[in-house]
Formats: sequence, C-alpha cells, structure tokens
Amino acid sequence: MRVQSIQLRNFRRFSDLNIIDLPESARLIVLAGPNGVGKSSLFDGLQTWYGLAAWGSGHGSKEYGAKVGAEDPSEWYQRVTVNLHGGARAQELLREASLYFRTAYRHEADFSVQQVSQPPHPTMSGPPVRRAVDIDQSVSENYQRLLWQTFSAVYDDETSDDATKAEIRDRVTGRLRGSSNLTGQAGSAW
Repeated sequence: MRVQSIQLRNFRRFSDLNIIDLPESARLIVLAGPNGVGKSSLFDGLQTWYGLAAWGSGHGSKEYGAKVGAEDPSEWYQRVTVNLHGGARAQELLREASLYFRTAYRHEADFSVQQVSQPPHPTMSGPPVRRAVDIDQSVSENYQRLLWQTFSAVYDDETSDDATKAEIRDRVTGRLRGSSNLTGQAGSAW
C-alpha cells in the first residue's frame, strides 16, 4: 500500500491541505516541523480515512476533526481524501493491511505484564480510535502478543520436543526480521 496523494479539507487545523505526487518508489517519507504546525493532525486525518476506507468506520463523530470556525456542509468522512498507487486493487487490500504510526515521544515509557493471555490479532478488532497526540499502547500490546506466541510455540503440537531456543525464536520472530523486505505488499510501510 503506497500513498499517492492526501487532501484534508476543513480538517483540524487545515482549510485545504494537498500533498500530491508522492512517488511510488519512496521508501521513507519524513514529516518534520515545529510544534503546532499540524503534523499530528495530518496523521489523525490518515487514521480517519483508513478507518472509513478499510473498516467502514472512523472517528465517528461529526465534530471530530472539524476545523473550528469553518463553515463546512460536508460530512466528517468527506474531509479526508487519500489516493493510493495501484488504484482499486490497492483499495481492496486495505482491510488486510494496517496503518500504524508512532512518534518518538508518545509511547508508553514504562509497562509491565501482569498476566499472559491471547490478545486479538491486530487486524481483527478494527483500527484503534485514538488521536496522534494520545499515548500509544501498541508497544505493550505487541509485547503481550509476542509473549503469547512464544509460550504457545513451546507447547503446541507443531514444535518438536527437541526444538532449540533458536528454532522457536526463528519461528516466532523470523517474519518480523524480514519485514523490511515486504515493500509493495499489503501491510508494508509506506
């Protein structure tokens, strides 16, 4: 999934923001600027669009994301438009993909796991409804998921009794180590 263009109309701080002609070959796009210029608002717009495009729901209130003071007759879900490289096929793959971002300073600074239970697959519960400025708990959720998969691999029928730690580790995290090679596939970073 590769983003081609983004438009925000009367969304949060933007009256009419257009980001166009993002190259399909881009492996990294950096968004930088001082506090208060709208970096988080752009990502909130992307999350709103993704929730609607992939799951049929977004930040579901008419007031969410509305630019204060703007006279806008359009519905909240019409304030964000994203076009993807790959057209209709890329759009179909959205539900299998995921949109995830994290800033360096908005993650959990400290967490602990009190019990191990099987968390739902990240794509089964729909997109998390949170704003870019909220604390991101994905790190602890992913840690919990990794612990569950590791314990399950030790005791399932698929793992032989003489399997080494390295074999179990490769089975559980091998795909994660190779994730940088997934460019262009559903679920890859844009």
